[in-house]
Amino acid sequence: MTYLLFGADGRLREQDRVVAAIAPDAGTDAVGRLVAEDIECAIVKHAGRADWRCDLVDEAGRRTGGFEPFRLRRGGRLRAGATRISLQGHSWSHDRWSFATPDGRRIEATVGPSADARETPAAGLEIALELDAEATAAPLGAHAHVLAFGCWLIAQWHVVAPGDHMLTSTGAGGELASALGSSTRGGITDSEAN
Repeated sequence: MTYLLFGADGRLREQDRVVAAIAPDAGTDAVGRLVAEDIECAIVKHAGRADWRCDLVDEAGRRTGGFEPFRLRRGGRLRAGATRISLQGHSWSHDRWSFATPDGRRIEATVGPSADARETPAAGLEIALELDAEATAAPLGAHAHVLAFGCWLIAQWHVVAPGDHMLTSTGAGGELASALGSSTRGGITDSEAN
């Protein structure tokens, strides 16, 4: 078994080595920046407060990937360049997720408090990725940037209350905006949508 750790600092690590990271972005449309060995692109969310879709945009302004939510279940499809991975939340669990590659390999992800948060609760959370022998047979670098992107999305969703999101592209609840800042609509408390 190989373990990767996505920390509250936005870095995906294999032991002490950083394999990919999500950095804050000061751009007007970008909500973050995906950085890996040979990849650097902005994470741009679609317009609309209840829209979880994101695009990965390179420095030339070309869309090189993104996230497309599933319509009826938690998660969606992640793409960066030619790398495609499916992300799915486990039923009845806010803290367990699975990544699946097109050839059927699975990578389990579990959200928990970071080591620092055990001492200082405001310190944040971390996401542990467990790769089985089949998943580690492929070069890690081929998936690291997409896994970091997926972990970043999981971290955004995790700050939304467990029953307060559907993670769909047009759903009334679970807005990316509510994870990144205040919102006036959405969630189970929105009486118009309910």
